[in-house]
Formats: sequence, C-alpha cells, structure tokens
Amino acid sequence: MVDHGRYSVRCFGPLEVRAPDKAPVRFRDRKAASLFAYLICHPDRPHPREALAARFWPDSADRAARNSLNTALSSLRKALGPDGAHLLH
Repeated sequence: MVDHGRYSVRCFGPLEVRAPDKAPVRFRDRKAASLFAYLICHPDRPHPREALAARFWPDSADRAARNSLNTALSSLRKALGPDGAHLLH
C-alpha cells in the first residue's frame, strides 16, 4: 500500500483504495478502476484526454470514447470525494 495524502492505494494484485477513514473506495465499474490505477501509477506525466480515451475505449468512435472518459472521470471524482480530487491531477 502506498499512502497518497491520507488515501492508501494498492495497485499490485487487486486494486485496493482506502479513504482517510480507512473505508474502501468503491468504483463504479472495472473500467473506472482501471483508469484510476493507470493515473495513479503514472503521476508524473501529462494525460491528454484524447490519449486516455483512445487507450481505454479503443473500439469506440472518438466522441463516444471522450464521453465514456468524462463519465468515468466524473465517477472517480464522486467515489474519491473532495479529499481525493488531488489524486486525479
């Protein structure tokens, strides 16, 4: 487990994220969890939305992939709450 400013994150093996109160963070679906794991494991590089959309929704049209990305990011923000927003930047 790695402590990311009060959040604990385990990326090896099953993804496990715990909030500051030690409650598990529940993701909307596996795609959102995968997106979170990718972002948290690559914190020091820019992540253009177009590249993320293409990486995670390669079989979707550009617009549909961007919409799916926006939905996934919104669900991540909701799951992490206001104290976890820094994990996505």
